[in-house]
Amino acid sequence: MDFSMTNDITGAGTGIAAGLLPATSRAFVFNNYMIGDFNYVAIPSNAPHKAAALVLANLLLEPEFQAAQILPENGFGLGYAIDVNRVTDSAALAALEAASTKLGDSATPASDLANSLVGDAAPEYQNLIEQDWLENVLQK
Repeated sequence: MDFSMTNDITGAGTGIAAGLLPATSRAFVFNNYMIGDFNYVAIPSNAPHKAAALVLANLLLEPEFQAAQILPENGFGLGYAIDVNRVTDSAALAALEAASTKLGDSATPASDLANSLVGDAAPEYQNLIEQDWLENVLQK
């Protein structure tokens, strides 16, 4: 059995297209406890156009935009920044499904990823981990 790992939303698709992997290659997703994260947009407190930045941040979260940005031909090919299992609008669901279909059978199913991801650590734990990392690893 050959095994490879990627963070690419297209799963094995990129490797298949490049001739590096057999056409029968498929994505594998663990059932639970997968470490993952979403993309974030920060708006600085001194941003001169906060209202415009908020409009853009909201636009980036629209399922139709998310469907477009997962496709590598649109220049992104990133994972979703939303939990696709929470989308209920039929047009948005259709856009997400069309994008997923376009990625092909070798792509990582977004709903599988969403079901198995562990949420972000609470900030107080993150701060403890970073402090312990500095003290016990980097400064040793």
